[in-house]
Amino acid sequence: MRTVVLFSSPNRTGNTGVLLDSFLKGCSGEVEVVNVYGLDVKPCIDCRFCQRNKRCVFDDLNELYEKVENCDAVVIASPMYFTSFPAPLKTVIDRFQVYWSRKYIHKDSSPFKRKKGILIMTSGLKGISAFSHCEAMMRQFFSLTNAEAAQPLYADGTDHKPVKDDEDVMNGATNRGREFCG
Repeated sequence: MRTVVLFSSPNRTGNTGVLLDSFLKGCSGEVEVVNVYGLDVKPCIDCRFCQRNKRCVFDDLNELYEKVENCDAVVIASPMYFTSFPAPLKTVIDRFQVYWSRKYIHKDSSPFKRKKGILIMTSGLKGISAFSHCEAMMRQFFSLTNAEAAQPLYADGTDHKPVKDDEDVMNGATNRGREFCG
């Protein structure tokens, strides 16, 4: 099984990184972690090039598009900033507009093979209802990438109890990884 992770935290050893690492302990197969903070991605400029050409006017995400098209599972691992994703991940998500155009304008849903998808998020806020905005965006992203969305994995209240100090959360994440990637 080939899994591509879009990791969206500026702190690889922070709560999101610890939660992701716990999840990945349960995964088997090939795993590639793409740190979206390390990508040099131009934002979508609504030029509508993708509506006419089935591809984006910019070439900076072609390698990532290919990875996501051909993987067996895609994982989005991100902290929540102001009830949304950090800007680098949101920029990447917006650039998948090219697949919306392929699917709905060109009536071509073939680019992506069937796969699984999961959203992994952390938040300093207590209460999982705060994740609903991000979850709605991920449902659209997973739909466009032909991924069946698994139940998300959340760690909330991390301002008061970091993930590294919550053995139940870490063990639960490892078990979810085993279920998801197994």
